[in-house]
Amino acid sequence: MFTFDESGANIKITYKYLISIHLSLGTVDHHMQNRRTPDALFDFIGAKNHSKFTSGALLRLHDSEGVGCLSPSKSYSGKMMPLKRAVAALRWRNVSEQGQQLFFSTAESTGMSMKRSMPRAAIVRQVPDTFADALAMEEPSAPVNVSLARQQHAAYVRVLKELVPEVIVLPADKAYPDCPFVEDTAVVIGSRALITRPGAKSRQGEELMVKEALQRLGIETLDTEAPARIDGGDVLFESGILFVGQSTRTNEEGLKALTSAFPDVQVVPVPVPKSLHLKTVLSSIATGVLAVEESVEGRNMFACIQKAAPFLKSVPISPAGAANTVLLGCTVIYPSGYGRNFDSTYKQYADRTIPVNISEFHKVDGGLTCLSILVP
Repeated sequence: MFTFDESGANIKITYKYLISIHLSLGTVDHHMQNRRTPDALFDFIGAKNHSKFTSGALLRLHDSEGVGCLSPSKSYSGKMMPLKRAVAALRWRNVSEQGQQLFFSTAESTGMSMKRSMPRAAIVRQVPDTFADALAMEEPSAPVNVSLARQQHAAYVRVLKELVPEVIVLPADKAYPDCPFVEDTAVVIGSRALITRPGAKSRQGEELMVKEALQRLGIETLDTEAPARIDGGDVLFESGILFVGQSTRTNEEGLKALTSAFPDVQVVPVPVPKSLHLKTVLSSIATGVLAVEESVEGRNMFACIQKAAPFLKSVPISPAGAANTVLLGCTVIYPSGYGRNFDSTYKQYADRTIPVNISEFHKVDGGLTCLSILVP
């Protein structure tokens, strides 16, 4: 909840923490009223032609802890998300039925991007002996090599450990061949997680160990109740909005469960007619920028997303499956098993790119995002 004092350029926001933002011509400063600085209370969104502003960025309040950088002078306290370019000015307007939102003009047209805060932890799960029996939409052309899958998983984990302060490695369970695809078992925003009820019946139960790991990290957990079904691979949290794929794995009741679990976050359904998950087709490569599979399905899905978020930008990627990436701060981890080098594409939006080969996981419809849960 926050209030705007129109007479003086002073905004007070109360949302677990009290923050004061002081506005002046061309600059923005802020300070925390609580000595404990949270990690991600604000989300910055690059925007073009939004309302009466020719170029702008929307500052969206959502249900997670922390604060983004509001200072073009780069003088800020605590853990911030500094902008690469200076904020030119800050404006505001009221939006009916959605509360008050703040807009500020940016150098977005010249390629401004925003750094994301690095997650404090990542959760992964080891590859079981039964991994060759993992579910697949189509029979793979060659059998899964479990030994090679373990080597590829270990390389993926090494990359995470290089970037993320804490990586929690959960043991495999041979009763659940799909258990390395840990992303499907929880949706985490800020200090809250919705523990999912996976869409495939054979996978229900994988979430229990993940729930315990999240609770040890101090995350509040909520459970998904039947008949709701959710796979985390269908959930993309971008620019303060939850985009939820309506696929064979995530149903309308699952959408409602997410809306209930995160009541302060806008939830947008996105039809997924053919692919396994939403993030099979698209993923974030920078704040406000999505890698989108160059296909009819990909274009249609992004068009649906843009109806709710016209400020988002897409970068077409081919072949199918190659648009599934992991964004950590300003680093993009992308799949290298498609015979293409995407460095030149992603370095337009990221400070660093890291290719990781997970070809054995592709055989059973797995992607890079599937293999971890990122905890802010």
